[in-house]
Amino acid sequence: MARLGHDPTQFTAQVLKVRGQVGSERVVLELLGNGVDLVFKCRGQDTRAQPFDAEIAATSRAWDILSGTTRFRCPRILSHSDRGGWMVQTHEPGLSAKKILEIEQDNPQEAGEIRAEILTVAGSWLSAFHRAGPVERRTIHTATMHDHADTTLASMLTKEIDADNAAVLRALGASIATRVRFADTKQTRASLLHGDFVPQNLLIHKDQITGLDFSAEHVGPNAHDQVKFMSRLYWDMPEPVVTVQDIEQDIHSFEAGYDGSISHDPAFGYLFPIQVLSDLAHPKCAGQRRENLLALARVVVELPLA
Repeated sequence: MARLGHDPTQFTAQVLKVRGQVGSERVVLELLGNGVDLVFKCRGQDTRAQPFDAEIAATSRAWDILSGTTRFRCPRILSHSDRGGWMVQTHEPGLSAKKILEIEQDNPQEAGEIRAEILTVAGSWLSAFHRAGPVERRTIHTATMHDHADTTLASMLTKEIDADNAAVLRALGASIATRVRFADTKQTRASLLHGDFVPQNLLIHKDQITGLDFSAEHVGPNAHDQVKFMSRLYWDMPEPVVTVQDIEQDIHSFEAGYDGSISHDPAFGYLFPIQVLSDLAHPKCAGQRRENLLALARVVVELPLA
């Protein structure tokens, strides 16, 4: 609290939420009297749980990158143990992009406009994050991601009993192969990546936009963050996206915030279908989520090459 300019002895902490996870607990504290909220994370009783060292370092880097802006934010690490067993960070206000989309499902007439606004907001935060640090031109080497896609596809086809779904997966695999050949050795931009840029890790509160959970942060092609947000956006939609025009409009909305061409980046072109395939293979991709991503897979193959 002293780091925030407050005397910690003058306030009483009240537990607002306890969110249990494997190996850790997440407790949100409100310090009564001044409206400052904190998040406390600890490893819990599972001694096998990984310490928070990587998350502490990554969140601190993100804070340094974004601290010069007022609109684009991330939590600030206030204190942590020497060995990373616990950490305290600011609790940022707002609703996640995922939650906003869930609320708007009851209003289908405005759902498309809300999705477009969220994509533009997401693009603007990601652009600020990518461009605040070093940005470099990098030659695309597709071999690793292509091998991953081939392995994932082969495993999925051995388990798929629906002939129509199997045909969709094979078409997706063929499209990936074409896009890999097109993208290999071309140029793309690379920078520090969020690493898990998904709708639930983006908070929106009035004019402030906050990114959360930087534990997967690393350096790589910017398209990795872009395609993950785009693919995960469709997970919890009430109805599948059915036309290539819908996808192109969503990409355009994202580009409007990112302030730069995404659809013409060859890295985006080959990584988008690979991300869709990876998400289809995710253990949590079932029911409506699976239907949504199968529909997405059917139209992603129709997107033009960069």
